[in-house]
Amino acid sequence: MASHSDTCDRWVRRVQGADLRELQGSRIVARGDRIYSYGTHFELARPLRDKQGALVAWLLNGDRYSVSTTQHQSHIRDAIRRLGGGLPLVIIPHSALASAGVVLDSIEIIEATPDTMVPVPRSSTRPHKWWHRDDRGRLWTANPQGGGHEVTEHWNADGEVTHYTWTAERHRLGESLIRAKVHGRRNRAYFLSGFDMQEANPLYFFCELPRGVHPATVAEAYEALKPATVKTAEAMGRTVHRQGDVFAVALTGTTKRDLRRDGATFAKRGQLLGTNHEASEVAYLPDGTTLARGTLWHTPPPWRDPDHKRVTIGRAWHVIVKNTVPVSV
Repeated sequence: MASHSDTCDRWVRRVQGADLRELQGSRIVARGDRIYSYGTHFELARPLRDKQGALVAWLLNGDRYSVSTTQHQSHIRDAIRRLGGGLPLVIIPHSALASAGVVLDSIEIIEATPDTMVPVPRSSTRPHKWWHRDDRGRLWTANPQGGGHEVTEHWNADGEVTHYTWTAERHRLGESLIRAKVHGRRNRAYFLSGFDMQEANPLYFFCELPRGVHPATVAEAYEALKPATVKTAEAMGRTVHRQGDVFAVALTGTTKRDLRRDGATFAKRGQLLGTNHEASEVAYLPDGTTLARGTLWHTPPPWRDPDHKRVTIGRAWHVIVKNTVPVSV
């Protein structure tokens, strides 16, 4: 029986037409152009082809399922990077694609940024059994020949180690801009797979871009998510705050008396634009305009933790606008 790594290597060569032998692994299962973990309930990867059937890219499933499936994902990712002919590779959770109604085989990769390794501070009050010292007495989280991380020992006045700190690395998926068909629609749509870098732990998101835009890069896709009000404010040098999909654009000289004269009604911890966002003080104008000041909160249902940290926007009134995503998933 072939090893997991061998099965993945052979699947890549088979998709390319270079190895047509029967393919059978013990836990990784191949069915034609698809490869799965344990069974067809969890697809690991598939090739993307053009109208003529030529291989043009690779699509990997970024969902999490189990420890062993995560290992299978690592094997197939490594095989494609080594043997995939240098073609574009994107990793997007299939659950996100399914929620958006994306037809998987129709995906066209516009741009994909590379994966990165992000430094993550770590600390411990005691050493771990797998740590090692090198011949110079330096402490490492693993055998230094095996690529461990150097540990800093912190001492008190009595010469005792109080705690240990080191910097590890966390794998972060690259971001990608794709174009694809959507079930039940005639025209293709653009989608952005990215991260909200404003959060302490960058928050993954997958969203459709507004109709009528034709971005060529991930950076242009992010700009397409800004409503016209935000772009105008930025061009004028106005302060713009953001919490998730909500923007707050600062006004100058507007007072509560002005808003009351314009027919505004007010609320403490009022909801913003029908979203899971609230503000300390909110003003609702008759024409549907929403303004806020103080602090922005993300307030999802009780069974969920907030996705976004609090954002202080200050005493000035701000116009609240949503991003341009046409569909909420």
